[in-house]
Amino acid sequence: MAAEATRLRDHPSVISFLIGSDEAPTKQVEQEYVDALKAADWPNPIVPAASDASAPITGSSGMKMTGPYDWVPPNYWYTKREGGAYGFSSETSAGPDVPTLDTLRRMMSSSELATLWQDPSAKQYHRSPSSTFGTLKIFDNALIGRYGKPTSLEDYVRKAQLAQYEAVRAQFEAYGRNFTNSSKPSTGVVYWMLNSGWTSLHWQLFDYYLDQGGSYFGAKEANRPLHAQYSYDDKSVVVVNSGHGTASDLTVKADVYNLDGTAKYSKTATVSVPGDGGRKTAVNLPSISGLSTTYLVRLTLADKDGREIDRNVYWLSTKNDVIDWSKNDWYYVPTSSYADLSGLSGMAAATVSATASSKAAADGTTTTTVTLKNTGTGKTPAFFLDAHVVDASGRPVLPVRWSDNVVSVSD
Repeated sequence: MAAEATRLRDHPSVISFLIGSDEAPTKQVEQEYVDALKAADWPNPIVPAASDASAPITGSSGMKMTGPYDWVPPNYWYTKREGGAYGFSSETSAGPDVPTLDTLRRMMSSSELATLWQDPSAKQYHRSPSSTFGTLKIFDNALIGRYGKPTSLEDYVRKAQLAQYEAVRAQFEAYGRNFTNSSKPSTGVVYWMLNSGWTSLHWQLFDYYLDQGGSYFGAKEANRPLHAQYSYDDKSVVVVNSGHGTASDLTVKADVYNLDGTAKYSKTATVSVPGDGGRKTAVNLPSISGLSTTYLVRLTLADKDGREIDRNVYWLSTKNDVIDWSKNDWYYVPTSSYADLSGLSGMAAATVSATASSKAAADGTTTTTVTLKNTGTGKTPAFFLDAHVVDASGRPVLPVRWSDNVVSVSD
């Protein structure tokens, strides 16, 4: 412990040391850790465990480890119970993370891929040897119930990216919104997990080959320093400021569309938001008549000079996900009725153009600017566009860091 403390004590990203994970240490073990850390001039808090536990010297952990670890709907995160947005959650997520199609074809055989999209109950080698997490049944049943039965591998992966994006975005957005809440505030959340050391079908924001799918970009969008977000519990549009200073005179615009691009509602508001996790409610979406069962909400945020700094699109349903809390388990809670997002499969195709230009830097890196345009003459939006940089053989160029991706363009 002394060696680890010396190595890590001045690292800027280290905020504490946790002696245990699921369990707190005995008093003797705790004393040995505390003595070694203090002898090495450890500057940060010493916490007994990552779970809700306590120990004689360091006291209560102030943490929670309530899951979930498998799929739950986006509105789960807005509840202040179990893994919902309150307290400091040391490890949690909506579980499965199906990689991009490029990665799947690199890591699985054709027969494995066929099983992946056609048999939710099949044991998945690339998931877990655990009987609890060995299949994708919970995730796949929700995918079928919410988005409709996949018609091909490509369709399955596309729907999986949508499901993963909305789940991860909701997790981080709920914790961000409730950070300054006066009742049971959310003080932090650790996503389970960042990535895997092998080819995997769950618990990762980017995959073994460093490719990024819906989960990664959902997390990226939710954690923008200035962010306009939709609340699944009360339909409010909230601006969260995780920067230090107050953000003044921000313009928030909320637009609601049917899937054919018909505008159903629009509202603009001006807000100023305090820093350090401050939030401000800008718009409360009302009951809107004439909505298609699946519809879209676009939120845009502009600074005081009118420059767009955030754009966030939600696909929602007039039918809500219903959680069966009476059957809650340690790793997930069942959903008794699903939101109907199947209308996305019937959206008219949009005409999209893509251009790219690259510029090499002296340090050996290359920056490629990709421009996507909805060139259609109608109102249909180009929904959830996913750009990839590939080489002459069509293989993805990795690693790549995108400033933004999986975007929707209305005009």
